[in-house]
Parts: sequence; structure tokens; C-alpha cells
Amino acid sequence: MQRAVALARALMVVFALFAVYLDPVEPSRYGPLIHGLLYAYALFALAFVVPASFVVLPPWLSVVTLAVDICFSGAITLFTEGPNSPFFAFLVLNVLTAAYAWGLAATLLTAAIGVVMLLVQMRVLDSDAAVAGGLIEGAYDLNRAVMRTTYLTIIGALVGVLGEYQHQFEREQRILARLTAKAPMTRSSRGNMHVMLERVLSAFEATAVTCVLETVATGQVIKWHARPARSGRGIHVVLGRIDPEDRDRYLFGLPGCSWYIDRGRWWRRPLSLVVDPSGQRSLLPPEWIVEHADESLLCVSVPVSDEWFCRIFIANPRTRLKPQRLLEFAHRAAGEVAPATYNTYLLLQMRARAETDERARLARDLHDGLTQSLIGAEIQIDVLRQNADAAPAIANGLTRVREILRAEILNLRDLVRQSHVSYLNPSNLQGYLAGMIDAFQRDTGISTRFLCDLKPNELPVSSRASRELAQIVREALANIRKHSGARNIVVSLGAADGRLTLIIDDNGRGFPFSGRYSHEDLDRLRKGPLVIKARVRSIGGELTVESNPELGSRLQITLPASAV
Repeated sequence: MQRAVALARALMVVFALFAVYLDPVEPSRYGPLIHGLLYAYALFALAFVVPASFVVLPPWLSVVTLAVDICFSGAITLFTEGPNSPFFAFLVLNVLTAAYAWGLAATLLTAAIGVVMLLVQMRVLDSDAAVAGGLIEGAYDLNRAVMRTTYLTIIGALVGVLGEYQHQFEREQRILARLTAKAPMTRSSRGNMHVMLERVLSAFEATAVTCVLETVATGQVIKWHARPARSGRGIHVVLGRIDPEDRDRYLFGLPGCSWYIDRGRWWRRPLSLVVDPSGQRSLLPPEWIVEHADESLLCVSVPVSDEWFCRIFIANPRTRLKPQRLLEFAHRAAGEVAPATYNTYLLLQMRARAETDERARLARDLHDGLTQSLIGAEIQIDVLRQNADAAPAIANGLTRVREILRAEILNLRDLVRQSHVSYLNPSNLQGYLAGMIDAFQRDTGISTRFLCDLKPNELPVSSRASRELAQIVREALANIRKHSGARNIVVSLGAADGRLTLIIDDNGRGFPFSGRYSHEDLDRLRKGPLVIKARVRSIGGELTVESNPELGSRLQITLPASAV
């Protein structure tokens, strides 16, 4: 843009010098002055051609050059019969430059300055004092002056509108480029949502973004709230579930797909617009401004798929787009970005399904091959041990080998069963835990009970939390089998006030400490099961460990309603 303006300025002054060479201007007494102004302006114009071609000039320099252009055009037209001046084209160039660089407001201001200069020149040329004193010489034609003044006004308005549309389009393309920029795809939907929210915050220069996603099949509603981090680098994201009674706060009915509310400032009235599915604009009811608006708030309903319904709230967007244009652009951008986002989700699902199938295949191979071979070896060793009663040392050695094989068989079975965890969700978690505990009791001979008074559809957790809970129970049972020497275990699952509680009791040796410790205490003292602590923390839960040496231990995991 800067290069084009610099070239236009240089070409204009070169052709002006050529025109003066062919036909000297009137009044002739100002010939040397006109030549001096043109040569000085030519040096000024040429001085900017090379820098503007290779570097980006600072914005303030564009303002300075336009001011010089206006001063030059005013001076050279003043000494060449004002409104009748052949250099009137320089005034038009100023208007075009303003439209090219800034848009409608700057163009109208530049045109107004040009009109004022023409009117002042007309007044000066009509002044008897100026003419009598020899300060200004020249005359103008009134009809031509009126037409040129009108022409400059009209061209300023028309070119300004075109320039404004061009700048609005360029801003939209920059925003869309930020939204659709290629970025490394993470291995989780949560990570990709974090990337998407960061792009929306950056593209719209918003103070906060809230994304509400409803799964149509289950009715589960999840909310992501993102805002710039206090450090100024990255974003801070809060993720949680929305209770059914709070659903209408975010997914309330709309007269259209998208809407924008601005409470206004002291210099302008509040504004509320809505775009319906056909793209038509209308006004929102006034009470919605008070109930739902921040300082300014843009809401877009995103057409993701038949499985999801998504709505994004963008607080205080600063895009320099007009409200009507911003609303229409946000509606179009959502239609372009949503399919790409959904395709990324499907790709992740396909990748996860492929990984799950591969783990299942490996588990079947281990179960049908290595596990059976180890069981056969265990049986043969047991037979040899029974036939080696005359040699106690050999019998003891075979017993130890048998115990090692038995332990490895159990570990291998645990590994095989872990491959099924990826299929877990709240509806089948209860049955999965019951089956896992029955298998544990059958394999180890340790009396293990599972207590749960909830129905499958009453578990207030997500699929990810369900998988983590299953792994926590598996890890706890493995630790009890390996280290505690317990003969009785009770696993109980319950919920109250929207919080899920998982308790694992055993009558073994307990931990090497006595008392009741919270999650924070365990971290500070570096005590407790590390893997379980990490898993509980990953889903936003709280772990409490109670231990009585030689009497047993209790693990209590509490998950809030927002656990994911």
C-alpha cells in the first residue's frame, strides 16, 4: 500500500513538471515559484519511493506525508488561480491517498480540508486588499469553482466508502487467517479446544471467550471459559460442566443464529443486532441488553454437527469492524471454521479408535499366547514341586518360581484388561468396576466387594473421568495385592450434592504412616501413592488417605461436578 501511494505521488509530480514545461502556468509572475514548489515536492516524493518499496514505514509517517501533500496542494493551487488551477488533481490525489490508507473517516476529513482550501482561495482572490497589495494575482471562474468543489466532495464520499469496504475486507481476512492458521494438532480434543480458544481471543482481540458445547444425545453441557493470562503470555482456561438448571443461561432461545449487543458509551446509543438463518438483520428486544450484555458481547451459534450444539460468547471484541459487518462476518466465519474443527475431532476419534483396536489386538495375542504359556509353565512347576517332596530345597525353589510366575500372570492380566478402559463412559462404568473386582477376587483369592447405590445414568462424571476412576481402582487393587497382605477389600461408589465419592478400604498392613492426610498434606510430606495422586489431580478431584499400620488403610477420592 505505501509503495503504491509513493509511486502515485512521484508520477503525479513528474507529469506536472512535464505539463508546466509544455505550457507555462498563469499568472506568469509565479512561474519561478511554481517550478520551485514542484522541484521540492518531486524530491520529497522520490525520497519515499525506495524506502516504501523495501520496508514498512511507521503509521505516523503516513500521517506526516499526507499533511505535506495537503500543504503542497494548497500552496500550488493558491498561486495558480485557486479553484481554476490545473493542479487541482493534487487535491484529488490527497483524497485517494486517505481512502487507500485509512478508510471513510480520514477520506471525508481530507476532502473537507480540500473544499475548505478552495473556499478560502476563492475568498482571498475576491479580496480587494490582497489583490491591490500585490500579494495574490489571479482570477477564477465561479461555475468551475462550484463544480470542482462539488466534485471533490462527491469523489471523497464515494472513494471513502470504497476504501472503507476494502479495509473492512482486509480486517476480515486477517481475522479469518488467524482462526484457520495451521497449528500442530494435539492428541486430545481438550488440547485442540485450547488452541481454538487462543485463536479466537487473538483474532478478535477479546477480553474473554466462553464456549458452551452440548452433546445432543446425552444432554451433557460443558463450558470452556478463556481469558488472557495475567503474565501476558498464553491464555488461562477454566473447564467445567453446566448443571441442567443453568443450561438456559447460555443456551437460551434466540431469534437468529448470532447476535451482538453493545451497551454504548456516553457519545453513542446502545446497539443490539441479530442475524437470522437467512442472513437478515433485525433488532433484539431491549431487555436482553440489560440481561445478557457485557460492555459489548458477540454471540455466535456454531453449526458443528447433528451430535453437538455449540455457542461461543466473545466479550469486548476489538476488530475495528462495524457492528453490522462484525456480526455478519462472525456468522460466516463460524460456518467456515466449524467444519474444520469437527473434522479435526473426527480425525482424533479415528486415531483413538485405531489405537484402541491395536491395543485390543495386542491384548488378545497376549491372552491367547503368552498368558496361556505362563499358566502352562505354572502348572508344570506345581507338578514338579509336588513330586519333589524328598528334596525340600528343590521344592522351595520351585515354590518361589511358581509365585513369581503367578505374580507375572496377574500383572499380564491387568495389562490386558487395561486395553478395555478406552471404551468406558458413565453409562458402563459401574458394570466395568463390578466385573474388574470380581476378576480380581477370582485371580487373587482376596475377598473383595463392590458397593454402589447409583444408577448408571446418575454418575455425575464425564467419559474421561470414568476412565481415570477405573484406572485408579485398578492401581489401588494392584497395590493392595502386592504390598498390603490384606484379606478383605471393600470398594464403594456414591454421590451426594453433585459430588462423586469413591472409597477403597482394606484390612492390610496400611501405609508407613498413621493418621488422616489430605491431598495437600500428602504432596507437602511426599507421602501416599504417586500414580493415584496424579490421576486424581488430572480430573480435578481430591484424595484423602487414612492409614492405621497393621490395621489397614482407606483411600477416599472426591470429584466435584465439574470433573472431566
